[in-house]
Amino acid sequence: MDVLIERGRTIPFDSLPPRSVALDGYVLGPHIDPEHERYSFDHHGDCVRHATRSSAEQVHDALALGLTPRNLKVFLNDVDLDTALAVWLLRHTERAREPLVNRLVHCAGLLDAHSGAYPLLGDMPLV
Repeated sequence: MDVLIERGRTIPFDSLPPRSVALDGYVLGPHIDPEHERYSFDHHGDCVRHATRSSAEQVHDALALGLTPRNLKVFLNDVDLDTALAVWLLRHTERAREPLVNRLVHCAGLLDAHSGAYPLLGDMPLV
């Protein structure tokens, strides 16, 4: 899997090449085009921010529902906990169902949605 980081870049979904994944703002809004294997996992634009799950959570769900990221190119416009975890999930699909990974994805989603202000006290909450 190739990962391309273009800091600050945002493109329309229609410009995303076939067999690719855009993460966390590279394309605004979540979009899926299974025919051309194009996916945007985003929660920054063209969505309701409090109701749309983080990019890593969207990737986690897509993997659970059957996404097989064979040789997809991944596009990012920034690197943070959410994008790093989403890339890790795409590279380690066999580990996505592990209980600790589930908890990490859930907690990372809470932190990302609330700009790090979510009060995670003590152990990570159970999912």
